[in-house]
Amino acid sequence: MKTLALFVVLSAANLAVAGCPDKLQRNPDFLALAVDDKAPRPKSTDDFKFIGSDTTLDALNAKVGPPDGTIGSHRFLWCLADSTVIEVESRSGTDIRSVRVNGKTTYKRK
Repeated sequence: MKTLALFVVLSAANLAVAGCPDKLQRNPDFLALAVDDKAPRPKSTDDFKFIGSDTTLDALNAKVGPPDGTIGSHRFLWCLADSTVIEVESRSGTDIRSVRVNGKTTYKRK
């Protein structure tokens, strides 16, 4: 019975982060977040192009929805259906310092 319960829990955990690549799921610092089914979701990297020096994480979340996961307390990740990973870094938890798409910097605050 314990084996069955463990299997169910592990299966549910894998479904929760199905959109994020396996390499993130193997990272011990990666934490998958629960995203409400009714929340807006980004469709492409173009949804992040509006970010500028005065854009906050709250404004980003309002436009594209909450992140799919975090690495540490200052890196927020959105995983798109095509396995693209958008990483937004914040120092204070409200500002946006940089945006990376699949490891390539697309925005850096001056």
